[in-house]
Amino acid sequence: MTNIDLSAHDLAEIVWRRWAMEFSWDLPDRLRRLAELGARLDRDLARMAVQAGSVSFGTAVGLYLLARKFARVTAFEVGTYIGRSTAAIALGMGDARVAGGRVYTCDFSNDFVMDTSPYGVEIVPGPRTGSSAALQRALDDRRTVDLFHLDGRLAPADLELMAKLAHAGTVIALDDFEGIEKGVINAIQLKQSPAFAGHVLIHPPPQSLLASLGVATGSITGLMVPPSLFRITAQ
Repeated sequence: MTNIDLSAHDLAEIVWRRWAMEFSWDLPDRLRRLAELGARLDRDLARMAVQAGSVSFGTAVGLYLLARKFARVTAFEVGTYIGRSTAAIALGMGDARVAGGRVYTCDFSNDFVMDTSPYGVEIVPGPRTGSSAALQRALDDRRTVDLFHLDGRLAPADLELMAKLAHAGTVIALDDFEGIEKGVINAIQLKQSPAFAGHVLIHPPPQSLLASLGVATGSITGLMVPPSLFRITAQ
């Protein structure tokens, strides 16, 4: 029997390009808007009690595409910092015309300072709040999460809470998905959970794709996508 082999690079190229093409009609304008919001958020760097790296614009573009495609009602992220990733997710949800959309975000080390008004969805901050407490808040609110963005190490309690918040179509974005960084470690932990064991790993968007969109910086955000979301069509 002959196999049809797709490398991790091949799969990343196919799915990320497909999502970018889906929104090509207004994507240049929306990415300009995302860049403007990111520049505004950069002014808050000095207000952070604990200084750390913020996500690249390439990563923000990937998160925008994911949120616009998949975050139908609720997104949840670990690691707010100045809010670049939060803004990307919220803008994507807002551009998808989400009704009752909500983004939960938490940061264990810093206060929440970003302006939540430009996005068209509700942003629920978790300043100086750990991931487990923030996940529990979303669970107490009786939400189910369409998109997780993880920019922090997961604790065992987080895996249990994520499983309770997830549904059959939940997508997980993993920051620092390279080498032995936290994104890879989080993926290994998630694959050991029955709720996420069947998810397909997708590598970050290729630099060639981002460059074709006029984005100079790369992305190190990988994905875990449930196989039920893949569909082979006639065109």
